[in-house]
Amino acid sequence: MIVVLIIWMDDKTQAIPAGYFGRLVGLLWDGGASSSTHTQPTNMPPLEPRCQQKQRDEWRMRLERNLLCVMALFGNVVCGLALAAPSLCAPTQAVIFSCATSRSKTIALCMDERHKQITYRYGKPSPVEMSYSARLGSEDGFYANHYFRPGVDYMRIAFATAGYEYSVFRNYDATEASTPKYGVVVSGSGNGEAQIECRSQVIDNMEKIIKDLKCDKSSALGCP
Repeated sequence: MIVVLIIWMDDKTQAIPAGYFGRLVGLLWDGGASSSTHTQPTNMPPLEPRCQQKQRDEWRMRLERNLLCVMALFGNVVCGLALAAPSLCAPTQAVIFSCATSRSKTIALCMDERHKQITYRYGKPSPVEMSYSARLGSEDGFYANHYFRPGVDYMRIAFATAGYEYSVFRNYDATEASTPKYGVVVSGSGNGEAQIECRSQVIDNMEKIIKDLKCDKSSALGCP
């Protein structure tokens, strides 16, 4: 039986045989040094090109971020696969984010590529309890923050309406858990905040649009 790992790499989905996984991890932690314990398939190109140290460091950091998707094989996180979870997105919309909560409700971010419009939805297909749409880049639209370093990855896509802010988040800290935490935080002036966590069936494509969103410069997470 052949096991395949699915990894996001520069907005392209790549399928890598499981025998390659050892070399991926080796590259991540030793900066690209070859390992005698893992044999590279003869029909595949070398994993790492000969490049300068700076390029190698960038590759290693990108690879560590992409390995979050590999954790899907051992948990509930699915990166870039739209068939793994129920979604509130319309057939004409791309699934940017979707997950199921403990109450069997869905948190979703959907993208209408044709009209450049993002939609947030929460609830069940019938009824949808909360829906908000805005064009990409509009003043009253969605904004984002992203902080990343090796072993730590915090991302959020948010919007504000009717005095409340809704923030879909991905939080990962390797010292606290082996997989990211996902959910939405709802906060209002003087009303504190409520957090709804994802429990299963996560689709995470937020990386694909975050650089197209305006940055909330007031956030300590910084800009993408």
